[in-house]
Amino acid sequence: MKHLIYIIFCLFSNLVLAQSLTLDGGSLSLQNGSTVTVNGTIHNKTGGNIDNKGTVTVQEDIINNGGNTLFINGTGTVILNGAIQYISGQDSIVFYDLILDGTQASIKELFNTITVLNSVNLNEQELQLHNNKVYVLNTNPSAITYQNGFVSGDTLGGYLLWQTNSTSNYEFPVGNANLYPLTRPVIITPNSNDTSIFAVRLAYTDLNNEITGTSITGAIGPFDTNLKDSTFGELNTSFYHNIAQINGNNGAKIKVLYTSSDGNFKNLAQWTNGKFSNVGFQYYETTNTLDRYVENNNVLNFNDDIFALTEVNVEVLVPAGISVNNDGLNDVLVIENLNLYPNNQLNIYNRWGDLVYSATNYQNDWNGQSTNSAFGNQVSSGTYFYTLVLEEGLPIITGYIELKK
Repeated sequence: MKHLIYIIFCLFSNLVLAQSLTLDGGSLSLQNGSTVTVNGTIHNKTGGNIDNKGTVTVQEDIINNGGNTLFINGTGTVILNGAIQYISGQDSIVFYDLILDGTQASIKELFNTITVLNSVNLNEQELQLHNNKVYVLNTNPSAITYQNGFVSGDTLGGYLLWQTNSTSNYEFPVGNANLYPLTRPVIITPNSNDTSIFAVRLAYTDLNNEITGTSITGAIGPFDTNLKDSTFGELNTSFYHNIAQINGNNGAKIKVLYTSSDGNFKNLAQWTNGKFSNVGFQYYETTNTLDRYVENNNVLNFNDDIFALTEVNVEVLVPAGISVNNDGLNDVLVIENLNLYPNNQLNIYNRWGDLVYSATNYQNDWNGQSTNSAFGNQVSSGTYFYTLVLEEGLPIITGYIELKK
């Protein structure tokens, strides 16, 4: 039978309810150290509430139709410990600490908005937003933690929102069960200590077919990936990100992590004025599981929050020569667009085929210096032959450089 609470009930120890807990006009108050385990559903009807300073563990769903936020005044913890669990009802719910747990990876689905005042621990679980929002109001960068858990959004309009007030890194663990690894996190570093709210979503869908709803900035799909800057190659049509600043206007550094198995993507395009545009993201590689990322140190425009990984369609240009005379013009060998290939290898040879200079991840700083001790610190004026490997599998670029001093 269901458990009905019509009056104020204070709990100082432990209570296990074998089935459901229905609150109909009454209150349940948990004091420090006390626990309630509900093996069924918590259903809040008219005017019920839980003043939680302890721990509430729920095995099934939470339904809030009480005309309030259900959990009030408390500083306690709610643990969702079942398999597939729904958070629903006509009224939003406010948690203090929220822990997603279970004996195995499972799904917790939102059918209304929730607010977390202090912390969220996703553990190994998926928090599926649909078109709903999760607000995290604790500005501590450690307020959201996870292992292999993630926040997913299958409908345009569902977001993870986090309030910030520092220039620390805030990692949004967004992902999808169809990805490996499961997350493609977004790390946001605000430009100022002013209070801001950032919103992030990962959409596992083709941008050309995105017709599920309206974004938090008012964008409506589909988003035609053929409408793009000429510097772009193919755009990622497997997934994309929504990234927005909905409170505050100082902007932030944005970093999006992904993996080489996603594709040969080296930039992040933003949907602006009806097309995908280059907004200044730089490409990097690492040895981590998520071995690639793109980063922009100062994103100010969040009028459209659609961001997609893209291949690049640019030419690497090696100049014919440099003049090392310290006049500030052509004093070093600058190879355009080489930053897109951080694993590059540049070798420079003299006319007799001797290697005089070699660099991995060349930094556009050669002014005639030698890395071969047999030739001293600097080489003389003359014509030099170079080989440039951009990355494994691409043709080797070769040519001549005229060095004048």
